[in-house]
Amino acid sequence: NLFNIGVEGLYLFGGFCAAGAGGGAGGRPAAVHLPLTILAGMAGGVLWALLPAYLKVRRGVHEVISTIMMNYIAFSLVHYFIADVFMDPAQASETGFGSPRVRMPLLLPTARMPTLHGLLGALGLHLPKHVYLNWFLIVGVAVAALLFVLIWKLPFGMELRAVAQNPGAAEAQGIKPRRIYFLAFLISGAIAGMAGLSDLLCYFGYMDIDFPRGYGFDGIAVALLAKNDPFAVILAALLFGFLDRGGEGVQALAGVPMEVITILEAVMILSIVVAYELLTRYIRTQRKREAE
Repeated sequence: NLFNIGVEGLYLFGGFCAAGAGGGAGGRPAAVHLPLTILAGMAGGVLWALLPAYLKVRRGVHEVISTIMMNYIAFSLVHYFIADVFMDPAQASETGFGSPRVRMPLLLPTARMPTLHGLLGALGLHLPKHVYLNWFLIVGVAVAALLFVLIWKLPFGMELRAVAQNPGAAEAQGIKPRRIYFLAFLISGAIAGMAGLSDLLCYFGYMDIDFPRGYGFDGIAVALLAKNDPFAVILAALLFGFLDRGGEGVQALAGVPMEVITILEAVMILSIVVAYELLTRYIRTQRKREAE
């Protein structure tokens, strides 16, 4: 029952930390540098999640309020770092017009995530060169599988579900809800820290002030559509990915406004939420009649 809507700030700060590790830790082989860069992104997400987790556990501050405020702080802080403290001093001459591209130094080749062209080519599926499908697809599926095991197969998952359903009863059984809240926040921050790394490590190769936005709120919509089921999240994420990508096509080729896709996504989410609530009420009414 924690609702973290600060993923926008979490993955932005995680991407900043990964960009720093990927561009400034040279001299290491890719087998070491790339995992360190990914871990830096996860660590950045965890670090940014510490404050709202502390406010929730120690001060009782509602996580929706604290996390959405942390988003704006992350935007401003990361922009300041990129445009001033960690700005690449050599980029001003790249444009030829005297105005620099406001970005951090380029990532080293050893920190770049390889694409899936080699693997899929060996399996007989040859992708065009402009496709940037990379190993983060495999990582995302693996994270979903690990979360399923964590939530449904391990003792911590049992404690997590117990606290969500009834914190008082869980505490009476010796479970510490504050500890569960805190750990859940940190796990959320670690996963969120990886959300922007596909763009960073495979597509762009640098962190700039125009780094893609909206993944955090898209993730919330995906989670709502999937009812927080780890494997349903995969399907919901693919659906939203196809809609977003297809939206660009219908806008360019058919002249349909991009906002139509946003409206379609909103209608789907509202339909799922309303249908789930109606079904829940129907089941509750049927059980009450059976009991009577």
